Amino acid sequence: MIPTLNPKDLFLNYRPEILEAIKKVIDSGVYLMGEELSGFEKEFADFLEIKNVVGVGSGTDALTLSLKAIGVKSDEDVIIPANAYPTAFGVAASGAHPRFCDVEEDTLTMSVRTIEQVITIKTRAIVIVHLYGMPVVMDEIINFAKRLKIVVIEDCAQATGAKIGNKYVGTFGDIACFSFYPTKNLSTMGDGGAVVTNDIKIADRIRRLRMYGEDIRYHSLESSSHSRLEEIQAAILRVKLQNLKDELKQRQTMGLKYRGYINSANLIPEILPKNITHAYHLFVVRSEHRDRLQEKLEAEGIMSLIHYPQPLHFQPAFQRIGNVTYTTRHFPVSEQASKQILSLPFYPELSIESQDKVLETVKLWI
Repeated sequence: MIPTLNPKDLFLNYRPEILEAIKKVIDSGVYLMGEELSGFEKEFADFLEIKNVVGVGSGTDALTLSLKAIGVKSDEDVIIPANAYPTAFGVAASGAHPRFCDVEEDTLTMSVRTIEQVITIKTRAIVIVHLYGMPVVMDEIINFAKRLKIVVIEDCAQATGAKIGNKYVGTFGDIACFSFYPTKNLSTMGDGGAVVTNDIKIADRIRRLRMYGEDIRYHSLESSSHSRLEEIQAAILRVKLQNLKDELKQRQTMGLKYRGYINSANLIPEILPKNITHAYHLFVVRSEHRDRLQEKLEAEGIMSLIHYPQPLHFQPAFQRIGNVTYTTRHFPVSEQASKQILSLPFYPELSIESQDKVLETVKLWI
């Protein structure tokens, strides 16, 4: 059986280094808010070429804390794409209203055009989701948001290592959020996330919010819960970060191979804009007969996944938000894509033989 994602293999390459890093943490007796966390924060900031990294408990927490840090209010809107399922929960947990927009047909990501269709005077922030590892072209959106004094937050949960020109995603907006979930390009062996920003005031507030609102230990400036990136997870991230550039090259080589082999315009869901480097967290195809394709793959021992089966306005949790009833609203591109998308097996440790079997099966099916 060929799995779609394989977090175990993602770690086997670095087993000795990871075990040594974990042992070091255990022997230190410091398991939270120690040297491994501060070390990772500095090293990830250097990697991204950004001033501040704040490690937190998850990518969802990163988004929630980012919105709280800018002082979002309970009656304010935060625009997100209707096809980005996990993003909505981080927004909702902040107390703000997720406000959905559709995406572009050729990239399945948001644009100024799709944002303009839903923006209101209550819009406080726009969360740009670099879905599947595909960077959203940022310049136009940032200029648009600046004119309206709207905060831009990048959701980089699936896009660690993606670039626009020579800059990594996560360094364009006011704030960016990363997830280190076990299947991500840079991953932990559990939950983990980070907020990155060049704004020291935002970074300092997130540092307080992740730890009871404290500016120093046992001195709280505001009431907050906690969301901490554990020392063991930070140590694992430091090991993996050393090898991230090589892994990204492998992903990009595989991605171009997949694209070249599956040479069908109606099967690849996204067109690569010029001057971008895809992070290839996932490799997603698109077919009007998606369910039959998935059945064919499974019959050949090839697993696949759907990211994501329903757009957000079809989810019972989000069919009514504030004074907006989403059961009467339509986002046609997101709705159509949810019926067509399929994630193929894709990760650097996938053998050439398995890659070829996946591609041959898809090509023969076409």
